[in-house]
Amino acid sequence: MRLFVGYPKPKRATPGTDFVGEITQIGSEVKEYAVGDRVWGFIDNGCGSHGEYFCTSSFENLRKVSKNIDQIQAGASIEGVHYAYNFLNKINLKEGDQVLVIGGTGAIGSAAIQILKSRNIHVTAVSLGNVEKVAQLGADQVIDGLLDDFTGIKQQFDAVLDAVGKSRFKICKPLLK
Repeated sequence: MRLFVGYPKPKRATPGTDFVGEITQIGSEVKEYAVGDRVWGFIDNGCGSHGEYFCTSSFENLRKVSKNIDQIQAGASIEGVHYAYNFLNKINLKEGDQVLVIGGTGAIGSAAIQILKSRNIHVTAVSLGNVEKVAQLGADQVIDGLLDDFTGIKQQFDAVLDAVGKSRFKICKPLLK
């Protein structure tokens, strides 16, 4: 991990990749934002957003927060959606395809389920005891990993997304079409 964050000490004194907050100052050339706007964003390589204040450009991943979303909801939504979207956009999936999501209640897995369902993709999700919660997210089928071993199912999928990193390709390969 030190290779990524810095050796022998962190590259940035203040960590953080995602943020929700209110703009307190803007540059003279910024037209799309104003002081007081509520915004959120994610900078994958770090931006020091765990500080009370930080400075960023008005880049493509900075967005205004909808009035319908409070700061806690917005903050809890950022990183999981970012990773789910960026995993899924690497796979050529089409309407009607079938995907297995391992880890349906985590940030990445729950976001992936919702993104896949918005694309009319059939989702089977594995959860550890939170079957109702995962079903509420839109999964077509939920496997309770506490009761059943998902590797033993006879169904095959167009893609398998291990959102928690607890499986291996060798184990999941027989589940792929």
